[in-house]
Amino acid sequence: MSIELLYLMKISNKNTIKYILAIHITVIIAFIFTTAVISFLFPTIFEKIQIINYSILIYCFVKIFRLKYVEYENSGEVISLKRYSIFHFQKKQNRIELPLYKINNMYIKKDFCYNYLIINFRREDQKFMKIHFSIDHIKKSDHELIINDFKNYITTKF
Repeated sequence: MSIELLYLMKISNKNTIKYILAIHITVIIAFIFTTAVISFLFPTIFEKIQIINYSILIYCFVKIFRLKYVEYENSGEVISLKRYSIFHFQKKQNRIELPLYKINNMYIKKDFCYNYLIINFRREDQKFMKIHFSIDHIKKSDHELIINDFKNYITTKF
């Protein structure tokens, strides 16, 4: 009789996203305050840099609305990936659940601005598929935990 140990690994970027959100909001408030001071004290300078100021504010707001929480969960049988907005305006969330035995390979692809978890798996009709799941703002140590967790499963499977 063999006893299999069940474990649950859960990795999330909630703390990092909250920190980034606080920084962006602080920058926006400070920027609005300094823009107001410049507009009252130096109106001619404000007229010249007005477009740049608005562009920076729009950029910060866009960055805030593009922030997403990401959760990786491995129950020992199924890998679950979730991504949802910090404001929960969208009722839909990106969610992927795959049994571990169907996954052939998993690795992290790092682009210039984004990180993707690439999962190669076998479908019901035995064809191979590839999923690209954005895992931005997850720490590098957590990247390694995700990959090592899958490697440990592969070594114990065989």
